[in-house]
Amino acid sequence: MIDYKKLTAPYMSLFSGCEDRIAVLDSTLKCVIGSSVIEVGENLLYIVRDPIPNPMHEITRASIARGEHIYGCRIMPVKNSAGESDAYLVETFTLEDLRPLAERADLASAILPMFNAVEYSSTDIWRAAKRLRQRSMKEKDYPLLSEALAIEGAMANISTVCRNTYEYANMLYNEHPAYVTDAADLCRVLGDKCNAALAKCGRHIDVLVELEDLNIRVNSHRAMVALMNALQNALLYSPRDTEPILSVYRRTEHGRAFVEIQVINENIMFTNKDFKDKVDINFSFQRMGFGIPIIKRFVQESGGRFDMRDANGRVILTMSLPGVPESHDDYVQFSEPGMEFYNADTPDLIDIMLMEVVKFFGEKSGADC
Repeated sequence: MIDYKKLTAPYMSLFSGCEDRIAVLDSTLKCVIGSSVIEVGENLLYIVRDPIPNPMHEITRASIARGEHIYGCRIMPVKNSAGESDAYLVETFTLEDLRPLAERADLASAILPMFNAVEYSSTDIWRAAKRLRQRSMKEKDYPLLSEALAIEGAMANISTVCRNTYEYANMLYNEHPAYVTDAADLCRVLGDKCNAALAKCGRHIDVLVELEDLNIRVNSHRAMVALMNALQNALLYSPRDTEPILSVYRRTEHGRAFVEIQVINENIMFTNKDFKDKVDINFSFQRMGFGIPIIKRFVQESGGRFDMRDANGRVILTMSLPGVPESHDDYVQFSEPGMEFYNADTPDLIDIMLMEVVKFFGEKSGADC
Protein backbone atom coordinates (compact mmCIF):
# COMPACT_ATOMS: atom_id res chain seq x y z
CA MET A 1 0.00 0.00 0.00
CA ILE A 2 1.37 3.40 -1.00
CA ASP A 3 2.15 5.91 1.76
CA TYR A 4 0.98 8.99 -0.14
CA LYS A 5 2.02 11.44 2.55
CA LYS A 6 5.59 10.13 2.51
CA LEU A 7 5.61 9.90 -1.29
CA THR A 8 4.59 13.53 -1.81
CA ALA A 9 6.41 15.16 1.14
CA PRO A 10 9.55 16.11 -0.87
CA TYR A 11 7.40 18.04 -3.38
CA MET A 12 5.49 20.21 -0.91
CA SER A 13 8.14 22.94 -0.97
CA LEU A 14 7.40 23.50 -4.66
CA PHE A 15 3.98 24.89 -3.82
CA SER A 16 3.41 28.43 -2.58
CA GLY A 17 0.05 27.94 -0.90
CA CYS A 18 -0.99 26.65 2.52
CA GLU A 19 -1.11 22.89 3.03
CA ASP A 20 -4.89 22.96 3.47
CA ARG A 21 -5.09 24.06 -0.19
CA ILE A 22 -3.11 21.03 -1.42
CA ALA A 23 -4.81 17.69 -2.11
CA VAL A 24 -3.15 14.39 -3.01
CA LEU A 25 -4.66 12.13 -5.67
CA ASP A 26 -3.85 8.55 -6.57
CA SER A 27 -2.99 7.40 -10.10
CA THR A 28 -6.71 7.30 -11.03
CA LEU A 29 -7.15 10.95 -9.93
CA LYS A 30 -9.16 9.93 -6.85
CA CYS A 31 -8.45 12.10 -3.79
CA VAL A 32 -6.64 10.23 -0.99
CA ILE A 33 -5.58 13.24 1.12
CA GLY A 34 -8.16 16.01 1.09
CA SER A 35 -7.88 19.79 1.08
CA SER A 36 -10.24 22.66 1.86
CA VAL A 37 -11.59 22.39 -1.71
CA ILE A 38 -11.27 18.71 -2.71
CA GLU A 39 -12.67 16.01 -0.43
CA VAL A 40 -11.30 12.51 0.11
CA GLY A 41 -12.95 10.09 -2.31
CA GLU A 42 -13.73 12.69 -4.99
CA ASN A 43 -12.36 12.09 -8.46
CA LEU A 44 -10.84 15.17 -10.09
CA LEU A 45 -12.23 14.19 -13.49
CA TYR A 46 -15.76 14.82 -12.24
CA ILE A 47 -15.22 18.22 -10.61
CA VAL A 48 -12.92 20.10 -13.01
CA ARG A 49 -14.53 22.44 -15.55
CA ASP A 50 -11.85 21.87 -18.17
CA PRO A 51 -10.82 18.77 -20.10
CA ILE A 52 -7.62 17.31 -18.64
CA PRO A 53 -5.49 14.41 -19.86
CA ASN A 54 -5.45 11.16 -17.92
CA PRO A 55 -2.77 10.27 -17.09
CA MET A 56 -0.88 13.60 -16.87
CA HIS A 57 2.84 13.72 -17.54
CA GLU A 58 3.46 17.41 -16.88
CA ILE A 59 2.06 20.24 -14.75
CA THR A 60 -1.51 20.94 -15.84
CA ARG A 61 -3.77 23.88 -15.00
CA ALA A 62 -7.55 23.72 -14.72
CA SER A 63 -10.45 25.21 -12.73
CA ILE A 64 -12.96 23.83 -10.24
CA ALA A 65 -16.48 25.14 -9.51
CA ARG A 66 -17.89 24.90 -5.98
CA GLY A 67 -21.30 26.56 -5.89
CA GLU A 68 -20.75 30.21 -6.75
CA HIS A 69 -16.99 29.96 -6.11
CA ILE A 70 -14.43 29.29 -8.83
CA TYR A 71 -10.97 27.92 -7.95
CA GLY A 72 -7.96 27.65 -10.17
CA CYS A 73 -5.84 24.55 -9.69
CA ARG A 74 -2.32 23.42 -10.56
CA ILE A 75 -1.88 19.66 -10.93
CA MET A 76 1.61 18.19 -10.62
CA PRO A 77 2.30 14.50 -11.32
CA VAL A 78 4.58 12.59 -8.94
CA LYS A 79 6.40 10.02 -11.08
CA ASN A 80 8.16 6.77 -10.27
CA SER A 81 11.47 5.54 -11.72
CA ALA A 82 9.67 4.22 -14.80
CA GLY A 83 8.26 7.67 -15.56
CA GLU A 84 4.70 6.70 -14.62
CA SER A 85 2.52 8.91 -12.41
CA ASP A 86 1.95 7.23 -9.03
CA ALA A 87 0.17 10.27 -7.56
CA TYR A 88 -0.76 13.89 -8.18
CA LEU A 89 -0.51 17.02 -6.06
CA VAL A 90 -3.31 19.55 -6.65
CA GLU A 91 -2.96 23.12 -5.37
CA THR A 92 -6.09 25.28 -5.47
CA PHE A 93 -6.32 29.06 -5.29
CA THR A 94 -8.90 31.83 -5.65
CA LEU A 95 -8.88 35.19 -7.39
CA GLU A 96 -8.33 36.84 -4.02
CA ASP A 97 -5.21 34.71 -3.53
CA LEU A 98 -3.79 36.13 -6.76
CA ARG A 99 -4.73 39.73 -6.06
CA PRO A 100 -1.80 40.57 -3.71
CA LEU A 101 0.62 39.11 -6.25
CA ALA A 102 -0.93 41.19 -8.99
CA GLU A 103 -0.71 44.32 -6.86
CA ARG A 104 2.97 43.73 -6.08
CA ALA A 105 3.79 43.05 -9.71
CA ASP A 106 1.53 45.84 -11.01
CA LEU A 107 -0.06 43.36 -13.40
CA ALA A 108 -3.20 45.44 -13.77
CA SER A 109 -1.41 48.05 -15.87
CA ALA A 110 -0.34 45.30 -18.25
CA ILE A 111 -3.49 43.18 -18.20
CA LEU A 112 -6.16 45.82 -18.80
CA PRO A 113 -4.65 47.17 -22.06
CA MET A 114 -4.27 43.57 -23.23
CA PHE A 115 -8.03 43.00 -23.01
CA ASN A 116 -8.66 46.21 -24.92
CA ALA A 117 -6.27 44.98 -27.61
CA VAL A 118 -8.13 41.66 -27.84
CA GLU A 119 -11.43 43.53 -28.08
CA TYR A 120 -10.11 45.80 -30.80
CA SER A 121 -8.61 42.91 -32.77
CA SER A 122 -11.87 40.95 -32.66
CA THR A 123 -13.61 43.72 -34.60
CA ASP A 124 -12.45 42.31 -37.95
CA ILE A 125 -13.87 38.87 -37.08
CA TRP A 126 -17.23 40.37 -36.09
CA ARG A 127 -17.40 42.35 -39.32
CA ALA A 128 -16.41 39.36 -41.47
CA ALA A 129 -19.02 37.15 -39.78
CA LYS A 130 -21.67 39.83 -40.31
CA ARG A 131 -20.83 40.13 -44.03
CA LEU A 132 -20.88 36.34 -44.36
CA ARG A 133 -24.27 36.13 -42.66
CA GLN A 134 -25.76 38.88 -44.82
CA ARG A 135 -24.43 37.31 -48.02
CA SER A 136 -25.67 33.83 -47.12
CA MET A 137 -29.13 35.20 -46.34
CA LYS A 138 -29.24 37.11 -49.61
CA GLU A 139 -28.15 34.05 -51.62
CA LYS A 140 -30.24 31.67 -49.47
CA ASP A 141 -27.12 29.62 -48.84
CA TYR A 142 -28.24 27.97 -45.59
CA PRO A 143 -25.12 25.83 -44.93
CA LEU A 144 -23.06 29.02 -45.20
CA LEU A 145 -25.53 30.83 -42.94
CA SER A 146 -25.12 28.09 -40.36
CA GLU A 147 -21.35 28.58 -40.47
CA ALA A 148 -21.69 32.36 -40.08
CA LEU A 149 -23.99 31.95 -37.08
CA ALA A 150 -21.56 29.46 -35.52
CA ILE A 151 -18.73 32.00 -35.87
CA GLU A 152 -20.87 34.71 -34.27
CA GLY A 153 -21.81 32.35 -31.45
CA ALA A 154 -18.18 31.47 -30.76
CA MET A 155 -17.23 35.14 -30.86
CA ALA A 156 -20.02 35.94 -28.39
CA ASN A 157 -18.61 33.39 -25.93
CA ILE A 158 -15.06 34.71 -26.31
CA SER A 159 -16.15 38.34 -26.03
CA THR A 160 -18.22 37.73 -22.90
CA VAL A 161 -15.30 36.03 -21.17
CA CYS A 162 -12.86 38.79 -22.19
CA ARG A 163 -15.16 41.66 -21.30
CA ASN A 164 -16.24 40.22 -17.96
CA THR A 165 -12.61 39.52 -17.06
CA TYR A 166 -11.75 43.08 -18.08
CA GLU A 167 -14.62 44.53 -16.05
CA TYR A 168 -13.71 42.55 -12.93
CA ALA A 169 -10.03 43.51 -13.14
CA ASN A 170 -11.04 47.11 -13.79
CA MET A 171 -13.27 47.11 -10.70
CA LEU A 172 -10.46 45.70 -8.56
CA TYR A 173 -7.72 48.09 -9.61
CA ASN A 174 -9.26 51.26 -11.05
CA GLU A 175 -11.58 53.78 -9.45
CA HIS A 176 -14.25 55.40 -11.58
CA PRO A 177 -16.45 58.37 -10.73
CA ALA A 178 -19.90 57.72 -9.28
CA TYR A 179 -22.90 59.96 -9.92
CA VAL A 180 -26.46 60.13 -8.68
CA THR A 181 -28.48 57.90 -10.98
CA ASP A 182 -32.16 56.99 -11.09
CA ALA A 183 -32.23 53.22 -10.52
CA ALA A 184 -35.72 53.07 -12.01
CA ASP A 185 -34.52 54.60 -15.29
CA LEU A 186 -31.51 52.31 -15.35
CA CYS A 187 -33.62 49.16 -14.90
CA ARG A 188 -36.32 50.25 -17.35
CA VAL A 189 -33.78 51.00 -20.10
CA LEU A 190 -32.00 47.69 -19.57
CA GLY A 191 -35.27 45.76 -19.33
CA ASP A 192 -36.56 47.25 -22.60
CA LYS A 193 -33.34 46.44 -24.46
CA CYS A 194 -33.29 42.89 -23.09
CA ASN A 195 -36.91 42.19 -23.95
CA ALA A 196 -36.49 43.48 -27.51
CA ALA A 197 -33.71 40.93 -28.07
CA LEU A 198 -35.35 38.12 -26.07
CA ALA A 199 -38.45 38.22 -28.27
CA LYS A 200 -36.41 36.15 -30.74
CA CYS A 201 -36.39 33.16 -28.38
CA GLY A 202 -39.70 33.68 -26.59
CA ARG A 203 -38.21 34.78 -23.25
CA HIS A 204 -39.22 37.92 -21.33
CA ILE A 205 -38.15 39.81 -18.21
CA ASP A 206 -40.87 41.27 -16.02
CA VAL A 207 -39.73 44.73 -14.85
CA LEU A 208 -41.43 46.04 -11.68
CA VAL A 209 -40.50 49.58 -10.65
CA GLU A 210 -41.84 51.75 -7.84
CA LEU A 211 -42.57 55.36 -8.78
CA GLU A 212 -41.08 57.05 -5.71
CA ASP A 213 -37.54 58.40 -5.29
CA LEU A 214 -35.07 55.69 -6.34
CA ASN A 215 -31.82 57.62 -6.67
CA ILE A 216 -28.48 55.90 -6.00
CA ARG A 217 -24.87 57.06 -6.31
CA VAL A 218 -23.06 54.61 -8.62
CA ASN A 219 -20.91 54.37 -11.69
CA SER A 220 -23.65 53.77 -14.25
CA HIS A 221 -21.44 51.68 -16.56
CA ARG A 222 -20.52 49.30 -13.75
CA ALA A 223 -24.13 49.21 -12.60
CA MET A 224 -25.17 48.11 -16.09
CA VAL A 225 -22.47 45.41 -16.20
CA ALA A 226 -23.54 44.04 -12.80
CA LEU A 227 -27.24 44.07 -13.67
CA MET A 228 -26.67 42.43 -17.06
CA ASN A 229 -24.71 39.59 -15.45
CA ALA A 230 -27.50 39.06 -12.92
CA LEU A 231 -30.16 39.01 -15.65
CA GLN A 232 -28.21 36.68 -17.94
CA ASN A 233 -27.74 34.19 -15.08
CA ALA A 234 -31.46 34.41 -14.27
CA LEU A 235 -32.35 33.66 -17.89
CA LEU A 236 -29.88 30.83 -18.45
CA TYR A 237 -30.75 29.05 -15.21
CA SER A 238 -34.54 29.26 -15.43
CA PRO A 239 -37.12 27.33 -17.49
CA ARG A 240 -38.12 28.75 -20.86
CA ASP A 241 -41.78 29.20 -19.88
CA THR A 242 -40.99 31.40 -16.85
CA GLU A 243 -40.31 35.13 -16.61
CA PRO A 244 -37.43 36.35 -14.43
CA ILE A 245 -38.37 39.44 -12.42
CA LEU A 246 -36.33 42.63 -12.19
CA SER A 247 -37.74 44.77 -9.38
CA VAL A 248 -36.67 48.09 -7.88
CA TYR A 249 -38.12 49.52 -4.70
CA ARG A 250 -37.27 51.74 -1.75
CA ARG A 251 -36.77 50.43 1.78
CA THR A 252 -36.02 52.17 5.07
CA GLU A 253 -33.87 50.54 7.75
CA HIS A 254 -33.00 52.27 11.04
CA GLY A 255 -33.86 55.62 9.50
CA ARG A 256 -31.65 55.07 6.42
CA ALA A 257 -33.08 54.84 2.91
CA PHE A 258 -32.00 51.99 0.66
CA VAL A 259 -32.85 51.22 -2.96
CA GLU A 260 -33.17 47.48 -3.45
CA ILE A 261 -32.70 45.94 -6.88
CA GLN A 262 -33.80 42.32 -7.02
CA VAL A 263 -33.50 39.72 -9.77
CA ILE A 264 -35.72 36.70 -9.14
CA ASN A 265 -35.96 33.52 -11.20
CA GLU A 266 -37.18 29.97 -10.86
CA ASN A 267 -34.18 27.72 -10.32
CA ILE A 268 -33.80 25.15 -13.09
CA MET A 269 -32.04 22.85 -10.63
CA PHE A 270 -35.32 22.57 -8.72
CA THR A 271 -38.02 22.84 -11.39
CA ASN A 272 -36.34 21.03 -14.30
CA LYS A 273 -39.40 21.89 -16.40
CA ASP A 274 -37.57 22.78 -19.56
CA PHE A 275 -34.45 20.76 -20.17
CA LYS A 276 -35.75 17.24 -19.63
CA ASP A 277 -33.84 16.09 -22.71
CA LYS A 278 -30.67 17.87 -21.59
CA VAL A 279 -30.30 16.94 -17.94
CA ASP A 280 -26.50 16.95 -18.24
CA ILE A 281 -26.28 20.61 -19.25
CA ASN A 282 -22.96 22.16 -18.24
CA PHE A 283 -22.48 25.90 -18.69
CA SER A 284 -18.83 25.85 -17.69
CA PHE A 285 -17.59 25.71 -21.27
CA GLN A 286 -18.58 29.34 -21.70
CA ARG A 287 -18.90 30.64 -18.16
CA MET A 288 -15.77 31.89 -16.40
CA GLY A 289 -17.49 32.51 -13.07
CA PHE A 290 -16.99 36.30 -13.02
CA GLY A 291 -20.70 37.18 -12.95
CA ILE A 292 -21.30 36.94 -9.20
CA PRO A 293 -17.87 38.43 -8.27
CA ILE A 294 -18.62 41.40 -10.57
CA ILE A 295 -22.00 41.96 -8.90
CA LYS A 296 -20.51 41.64 -5.40
CA ARG A 297 -17.68 44.03 -6.22
CA PHE A 298 -20.07 46.60 -7.70
CA VAL A 299 -22.28 46.48 -4.60
CA GLN A 300 -19.26 46.70 -2.30
CA GLU A 301 -17.75 49.74 -4.02
CA SER A 302 -21.18 51.41 -4.02
CA GLY A 303 -21.44 51.03 -0.23
CA GLY A 304 -24.26 48.49 -0.36
CA ARG A 305 -25.03 44.90 0.62
CA PHE A 306 -25.30 41.80 -1.56
CA ASP A 307 -27.49 38.78 -0.87
CA MET A 308 -28.31 35.68 -2.88
CA ARG A 309 -30.52 32.90 -1.60
CA ASP A 310 -32.90 30.15 -2.63
CA ALA A 311 -36.51 30.40 -1.47
CA ASN A 312 -38.70 27.42 -2.37
CA GLY A 313 -37.02 26.83 -5.71
CA ARG A 314 -36.65 30.51 -6.61
CA VAL A 315 -33.29 32.28 -6.66
CA ILE A 316 -33.47 35.80 -5.21
CA LEU A 317 -30.47 38.05 -5.87
CA THR A 318 -30.59 41.37 -4.00
CA MET A 319 -28.44 44.47 -4.40
CA SER A 320 -29.23 46.83 -1.52
CA LEU A 321 -27.74 50.26 -2.29
CA PRO A 322 -27.84 53.46 -0.20
CA GLY A 323 -30.52 55.86 -1.35
CA VAL A 324 -29.57 59.45 -2.22
CA PRO A 325 -31.77 62.56 -1.82
CA GLU A 326 -33.16 63.88 -5.10
CA SER A 327 -31.67 67.40 -4.83
CA HIS A 328 -28.15 66.72 -6.11
CA ASP A 329 -26.29 68.69 -8.77
CA ASP A 330 -24.52 65.62 -10.20
CA TYR A 331 -27.73 63.81 -11.14
CA VAL A 332 -27.49 61.67 -14.28
CA GLN A 333 -30.59 60.91 -16.34
CA PHE A 334 -30.06 57.38 -17.59
CA SER A 335 -31.11 57.01 -21.20
CA GLU A 336 -28.72 54.88 -23.23
CA PRO A 337 -26.66 51.90 -22.03
CA GLY A 338 -23.30 53.11 -23.28
CA MET A 339 -21.45 49.82 -23.19
CA GLU A 340 -19.32 49.93 -26.34
CA PHE A 341 -15.56 49.81 -25.92
CA TYR A 342 -15.10 51.05 -29.47
CA ASN A 343 -17.41 52.56 -32.05
CA ALA A 344 -16.56 49.76 -34.42
CA ASP A 345 -19.89 48.39 -35.61
CA THR A 346 -19.60 45.46 -33.19
CA PRO A 347 -22.10 44.27 -30.57
CA ASP A 348 -21.80 45.78 -27.10
CA LEU A 349 -21.66 43.68 -23.93
CA ILE A 350 -25.45 43.67 -23.50
CA ASP A 351 -25.98 42.54 -27.11
CA ILE A 352 -23.40 39.77 -26.75
CA MET A 353 -24.78 38.41 -23.49
CA LEU A 354 -28.28 38.40 -24.95
CA MET A 355 -26.98 36.63 -28.07
CA GLU A 356 -25.78 33.83 -25.78
CA VAL A 357 -29.24 33.51 -24.25
CA VAL A 358 -31.01 33.51 -27.63
CA LYS A 359 -28.54 30.94 -28.96
CA PHE A 360 -29.07 28.72 -25.92
CA PHE A 361 -32.86 28.67 -26.11
CA GLY A 362 -33.02 28.85 -29.92
CA GLU A 363 -34.81 31.41 -32.06
CA LYS A 364 -38.55 31.01 -32.48
CA SER A 365 -39.72 29.86 -35.90
CA GLY A 366 -42.39 31.74 -37.79
CA ALA A 367 -44.94 29.18 -36.63
CA ASP A 368 -44.13 29.95 -33.00
CA CYS A 369 -44.52 33.69 -33.35
